Amino acid sequence: VELPRLGALAAFFVLSFYPIVTPNVDVGLFFLYACAAAFASSGAGYLASVALNPLKAQLYTVIYVLVALMFSGLALPLASLAGNSLFWAVSYASPARWFAELIYLQHVWSLSIAWRMPPAYYSHASRYSALATLLGLNYTPLTFVLWMDVGMLVGRGVVFRALAFWSLVGFNRDKRH
Repeated sequence: VELPRLGALAAFFVLSFYPIVTPNVDVGLFFLYACAAAFASSGAGYLASVALNPLKAQLYTVIYVLVALMFSGLALPLASLAGNSLFWAVSYASPARWFAELIYLQHVWSLSIAWRMPPAYYSHASRYSALATLLGLNYTPLTFVLWMDVGMLVGRGVVFRALAFWSLVGFNRDKRH
């Protein structure tokens, strides 16, 4: 029941986002990445809906989305978050971090070699070097990282669902029916 709904959610996201932005990512891969991100995000929603009453769950979800975006590595570089254990943990729990890394890494690989020269090659590396931006975001430019990021998204979804299940069993006996 849930997987077709998540697939539809990801499809609507891809159909609305992909034509506007036109990333250098194959639409099939982009859909796969969006499905993994939807799985991770919905797991956090399940945890909130089971652990909290409906009004608090909505508020928690909004706060979680804002915090996850803030610490995803886009607003603040991941290297700056490494000094604080709490911020680093929040960035690891953020589905936005892994989704953004997937899209950006895939985009950089599709660029010509001129964009991927060492940053010292350019007069303004921050403007012309995709590799400088990639390193500035603290992303790892390796092929296996793409599948590791998908695994992190799916893993987040599984962990959030397990926490929701344990919360349901342990604390919310009235919601188990």
